[in-house]
Amino acid sequence: MAKPCDSVSFSNKHSRRIRRSGWRRILTGILLLAGGIPGALCRVAAEPKSELTLSEFRALVREQSPQASQERAWEVFSRLLAAQGNKAAARQSLDRLSGWHKAVQARFQAQNAPALDVELLRFSEAKAAASVAQFEAERREALREANFLLKRPPNSALVALMEANQSRDQTGSPAGAAPDGVSCEGAGADC
Repeated sequence: MAKPCDSVSFSNKHSRRIRRSGWRRILTGILLLAGGIPGALCRVAAEPKSELTLSEFRALVREQSPQASQERAWEVFSRLLAAQGNKAAARQSLDRLSGWHKAVQARFQAQNAPALDVELLRFSEAKAAASVAQFEAERREALREANFLLKRPPNSALVALMEANQSRDQTGSPAGAAPDGVSCEGAGADC
């Protein structure tokens, strides 16, 4: 049975041994720098989780700051989640406007679009860029508050995630359910 290192052909057996021992030395050096296998495993386990759901966030806040209220944890987590969503939506709008602006600019250079269209899109793109910056500032502020509750450094990485059961809208109906007043009876499987 061929080993991964044996898949490359060498002129003699000694060069394969040298090749394998070179990898062993590199891996040994990495483990020594990490403090050995237990040290490397402890460092991986000690790193705080950077992606949290609401229940995980609340549990960590309860551990780190018992005096902090769960309502405060919910409010900070919700602000972080909303800020992330707002920034992503603004970034998507900016990207779309940038594409449109480039297309209209190319049409203008070919004398196929009015200058007003170019200027209008340039203004809209600048306005969208300002919105991205505003939402990024809101996200950073919510991130600092969340990290404060978790007793982490202010700019530690943290991403708020929705739990699987949070994919319901405000009324409690599952996402993708038929709107109010629409009946799926007799409609078949396509409803």
